[in-house]
Formats: sequence, C-alpha cells, structure tokens
Amino acid sequence: RFCISIAPNPKPMCFNEPKEKNLFNSPFIFDFICVYYIKNIFIRIIYFILSFFAILLVDKIFIDNKKSFLLRIPLLNKKTIYIPNSIDSSVFYPNPPNTRNEKKILLYVGRLDFAAQKNPDLLFEAFSKALDKMNDIELMIICAKKSLIDEYIKRFPNIEKNISYIENCIPNESLIDYYRKSDLLLITSKYEGTPYSLLESLSCGTPC
Repeated sequence: RFCISIAPNPKPMCFNEPKEKNLFNSPFIFDFICVYYIKNIFIRIIYFILSFFAILLVDKIFIDNKKSFLLRIPLLNKKTIYIPNSIDSSVFYPNPPNTRNEKKILLYVGRLDFAAQKNPDLLFEAFSKALDKMNDIELMIICAKKSLIDEYIKRFPNIEKNISYIENCIPNESLIDYYRKSDLLLITSKYEGTPYSLLESLSCGTPC
C-alpha cells in the first residue's frame, strides 16, 4: 500500500514525522505537484505524466487545499483526505500590549522569485507609493534573494532606505519575534492555499 501527499510547495506536510509513517501501516511516497517551479519544459511534462499515474495508483491522497480538483473527480474523491495547514498556538502567540515599535513595520515572509504566483511587482510598487505619503514605515522581507530585491530597489529608488531583509529562511524561534514586532503582514500572491505565514502572523496578533 502506498500513499501520496500533494502540496503546492516542495516540503512535506505533517506526514514526515516517524509516528505518521505508520498511519496505514505502509510506506509513503511524497510527490509534490510543483511543476510550475520546473523550468525545463521536457522535465515538466515527464513529471506531470508520472504524477498523473501516481495519483491513479495510490491508495490514499492527502491534500491541504479544500478546493483541490481531486475532490471533484469521482474516481479519486473517496481516497482523498483533506487535512488543513495548522500551527501551534502555544508557540505562536501575541506580544503583551504596547510593545510594538514606534516605526510601522510591514512584514513579508517567503520567496519572491516565482513572480507568476507571488507577484513581487505589486509588493514593491505598493510600498513605493505608500512611502510617497508617509515615511515612518519600513518593509522587512524574510527569505528572499538579495539579487531580486536589488532589482526592485533600482526600479523604485525611494524604497532603499526603508527596506531591510534576511536572505535565508530562519527557524520559527526567530521568526516569531518578527511577527510580534510587525504591524502588518503583506501577502501579494495572485493565489495561495492556506499559507503558514498568514496563520502564524494572525496567531501572533499581527493582521494581514
């Protein structure tokens, strides 16, 4: 018996823990449907074909998107299980009142290089226009490539002094402080499932 876990990003959902591997007393195959991240069109086609046959052959399918097309296919919906993304509220919780900075901090967490989905043009253009009307705001970006940010600084020179970033992804223990100190989480994606950054930020008391 085999199972498949389908997610929009290249990381396992909750089934990578040892105790979960025995859920059906069977091994798991993790197949991440992220063909849009594959630039080589030939490899993308092969990957899509293999994924299609894998979906037909497996015993159980786990999804984290309630609107997945798999739930609308009679042949697949009976073996498809929806498990929503979730967070630990004992880890992600708000700061005490009156502990935020005087400067308004706008936070963006996640990659920006997949422009078709993440829509970085909107993020930087909106921030540039906001700076024209107020100068007491700062954009903090976590887990985005420096080269990409530099390109947008060239396009929008007025943001240079009001933007900071951490190029590498950081552990949750460090990320929590950024959520708590921020005044607003920005998500400019054209489409998402249920992003962890949204759940984590709201749990820390920071609106989106």
